[in-house]
Amino acid sequence: MKLGKSISSIALAVLLVASGCSDKEPEEVVTSSSADSSEVVATVNGAPITSHELELAIERTLGANAELFMTDELAKKLLDSLVASKAIAQKSEALLSADDLVLLDLKTKAYREELLVKAYLEQKVTPQPVTAEMVKKYYLDNPNKFGGGSIKQFEYIQVQIQAKEDAASLLKVFNEITANKNWAQAVNTIKSTNGAWVVAHKSASLNPKDLQEPLKSIVAKTGAGAVAPVDVNGLVYTLVKVLDEKPLALKPLAEVSGEIRKSLAPLQLKQAVREISDSALKEAVVVYQ
Repeated sequence: MKLGKSISSIALAVLLVASGCSDKEPEEVVTSSSADSSEVVATVNGAPITSHELELAIERTLGANAELFMTDELAKKLLDSLVASKAIAQKSEALLSADDLVLLDLKTKAYREELLVKAYLEQKVTPQPVTAEMVKKYYLDNPNKFGGGSIKQFEYIQVQIQAKEDAASLLKVFNEITANKNWAQAVNTIKSTNGAWVVAHKSASLNPKDLQEPLKSIVAKTGAGAVAPVDVNGLVYTLVKVLDEKPLALKPLAEVSGEIRKSLAPLQLKQAVREISDSALKEAVVVYQ
């Protein structure tokens, strides 16, 4: 156990407090017959609660510095809590069906394996440090994440037609719209073609990565002075014209290196875990049924 001797002493003393034997010669100490061979501090319908279980409850309740706050009275309260929990668990187990008990055992087994894996990884995994070369490569490979890319000035017309409606008349108008055409006039033409259509006409200057789809992809792929092909998304038809594009300067590497290291550190940890996993599998005899 992780707790110090002072906590262990308190845990053992609870047995005397609980049995009212603090001013008598202690009787022979009872031990658990399970894998936990520590002293039994209480039983519930014959099921033991050991000093190690009490120590764990103290540690989980008070943390690593439990010995600084622990008293006999508090330890007795925690023991009473364990006793109540054990009694309720026994009642619950008696009510569960055989299938429910099997499922409970599977969950317990799975949780035990998770703890074992976690303990093993904590002992064995040593991630490789993030090097300056790795930081620089990530910086150069992902310029858009650090102020790179461009600001695009664009204009778009978006039309939502009615369900089961033929869009041929709309596409005819769209096909006649060029980069040099007055798009405000084109919008008026669209509205006069079918008053039931929902028409939007807007312009903006943004980095494409800050847009939502479908505009994000359309604007990113369209060069300055060009009109993108008509995008169809269900009943919504979108036509985009990019008017201008201005490149954005990258933030200095020194300014973003800390951010990059934070991004790469988990990747290094995943790689280290993968290597430990591969090593364990090489040493194991695995048979799929």
